[in-house]
Amino acid sequence: MEHIPQEVVEKICTYLPKGSLKAVLTINSNFRFVAERCSGAFEKFTIDGSDFDTFRALFTGHRLMYFRELIFRPSLPDKTAELRLSSIAPWSQKFSRL
Repeated sequence: MEHIPQEVVEKICTYLPKGSLKAVLTINSNFRFVAERCSGAFEKFTIDGSDFDTFRALFTGHRLMYFRELIFRPSLPDKTAELRLSSIAPWSQKFSRL
């Protein structure tokens, strides 16, 4: 398998369904690189602030070339939500009496 030209490996992977690309990841590095690119698995990543280390581990080296979109969803502390609800409570009581 190491002696298959890269062009042939790319043709093989482009004909495989995305679900089947997982099976060729372990054949050798040529198949792994092409399967990762063709699968689209490393094109976007959603980060919520706590998984930056996961992002850095996944997108180092060659996978950074496939990366296209970062979705950032910050999470607010729970106390902020409690404060917001408690400040709305007096208003809601006034409107409920009307």
